[in-house]
Amino acid sequence: MRSLPFILFVLLVAACDPEEELPSLPIDAAGLDGSVDGGVSDAQVDSADVESLRLRIASWNIENFPKHARTAEHVRRLIEAEELDLVGVQEIDDIEAFEALAASLPEHGFYYTFDRWAYTRVGFLYRQSLFEVGEVERLFSRETFAFPRDPIAAEIRVKGTDFDFLFVVVHLKAQVDERSRMRRAAGIARLGEWIRMEQETEPEIIVVGDFNDSLQDPESENVFTPLLEDGHVFLSGTENSPELAGDYSYVPFRAMIDHIMVTRETMDEYGGGRTYIHSPDLDDPAYLDIVSDHRPVISEFRLSP
Repeated sequence: MRSLPFILFVLLVAACDPEEELPSLPIDAAGLDGSVDGGVSDAQVDSADVESLRLRIASWNIENFPKHARTAEHVRRLIEAEELDLVGVQEIDDIEAFEALAASLPEHGFYYTFDRWAYTRVGFLYRQSLFEVGEVERLFSRETFAFPRDPIAAEIRVKGTDFDFLFVVVHLKAQVDERSRMRRAAGIARLGEWIRMEQETEPEIIVVGDFNDSLQDPESENVFTPLLEDGHVFLSGTENSPELAGDYSYVPFRAMIDHIMVTRETMDEYGGGRTYIHSPDLDDPAYLDIVSDHRPVISEFRLSP
C-alpha cells in the first residue's frame, strides 16, 4: 500500500451543517501534524485474533456528540453489543467527550479530524487486535464548497491476513435545496476522482458516512452517478442488499442517507457478507433524545481463510 496522501440524500436532515461555505484553513493550523489526533499507539497493540475472519464495519452519525449526559454510555453499549470492529462516526462535537468514549472502549483505538474551529467532526474507532492503522489524514480541507466537513482517510491492514485497504469517513452537505444538492454532487464527483487516482496503487477502498442523499433518486437528480458509473458498490443499497428495501437510517424523514460503499475489488473480501441497519430506537424510545436521530448502518465482511 502506498503512503498518504491517499483515500479512505433527496431526503435530508435539516440543520446538519451551516448553509454557507466554511473558511479554508492552512494545514498547519489544524494541530499536531496538520491531520488528526490519534488514540492508543500501535506499538501497544497485541497480535491479531482473526480466527473467525468476520469483520463488522459501520457508519454512524452520532448527532452532535454528546447530545446528553448519558449519550456516551449508550454509544459504548451499542458498539460492544453489536461487536463493531471499525466504526466511522460523524458529528463529533465535543472532542474531550469523544476521547472519554474511546477510553471506555479499551479494545478500540481512535482517530478524529482535528480542527479547533470546526463545530463538528468525523472520526473512527477501530479494534486494535484486528487492525493495524498506518498513515491517517484529512482530505479536501480547502475544498469547502464540496466538503463542509473534512473527510478523514486511513491506511488499514487486517492483521494476520493480506487484506489492506483505504478507509474514508465523509459527512456531506445537508438540506434539500438545490444549492445543497449541488454541493453534495460536487463532493461525490471529487471523491470519485480521488478514488480513481488512489486505485492506481490501492484498489481496495471502503467509504462510509452520512452522504445526506438517497441512492433511489432519479438518474437526472442522482448525486451518486459518478461513483456508480465507476462500478463502485453501495453495500447499503437495495441492489446489493435487497433486505434493506423500505428500511432507513435517518429516523425523522424515514430516509436512507447513511451509506457504506466499497470499490469492486473489495467485494472479494466482503465474501458472503451482509449489510443491515441496527434500529435501537424501536426498543428504546429514549434513543432519539439521548443518542442520535440516525441509526448505525453495519456491513459484516466474511473474509476467506
